[in-house]
Amino acid sequence: YNLVLSIEVFPLMIYMGFSSAGLTLVGQKTGEKNHDEAIRIGLNCLIYAFVTCIVIGLLFIFAPRPILTLFTDDISYVDLSAPYLQFIAIILLPKAINNVVGPSIRGFGDTKWMLYTQVFGTVLTIACSYVFIMVLNMDVFGAFLCRDPVIAPADRDPYSVFRHFESLPVD
Repeated sequence: YNLVLSIEVFPLMIYMGFSSAGLTLVGQKTGEKNHDEAIRIGLNCLIYAFVTCIVIGLLFIFAPRPILTLFTDDISYVDLSAPYLQFIAIILLPKAINNVVGPSIRGFGDTKWMLYTQVFGTVLTIACSYVFIMVLNMDVFGAFLCRDPVIAPADRDPYSVFRHFESLPVD
């Protein structure tokens, strides 16, 4: 679990850079009342994160063992961790969308909406984690299934994107 999470940090740092860029530049363009440019920048940050996660995700799916052997020589540990790294590849994209779109929406100035969706996503994640880990006895795999990037973006980000892009004031 720790090995896979350590490897997951690599793509996370990349798309979090796009997230910071989105927050800063969308906020700057929104402050200038240049909403078209703010939307373009937000979408570009999302596209860059999307492409990055697709490339890294494909590596995680098709070459988990070579990647894991860069971090450990224990073959049994590599064999045990490979499916988790492949699972991380699947959730990279929703996680990146969540972490890039959210700050861009904050850059538009709607911090209340993001607060509400974060609270909802956190409660949902905790409830799901309890059920999967304690009731269904899924242990670490249950924790992986209930991570915020899997559940929360599915219920909030698409709506957030459309809600804000359609409601921008036109000057």
